Amino acid sequence: MTYNHTIQTQAAFERIDDALLGKTDDNLSQIIRDLNYMLWKAIEISDTKSSFDDGSDYDPPSHCNIPQRY
Repeated sequence: MTYNHTIQTQAAFERIDDALLGKTDDNLSQIIRDLNYMLWKAIEISDTKSSFDDGSDYDPPSHCNIPQRY
């Protein structure tokens, strides 16, 4: 993974990477659901920002359904 983030964001990604590698007692299925939700949320925020910046309409991410937050 390439790191071009702030120290705080980089540390968060490193902790998530550790969790994905099984260095935690967390449930992998739950981690995947939470990451899917965060990805959808990030795309939604990015599209909204782009819409404000250039005046275009952006559809919700078509590659994933709105995940349920558990």
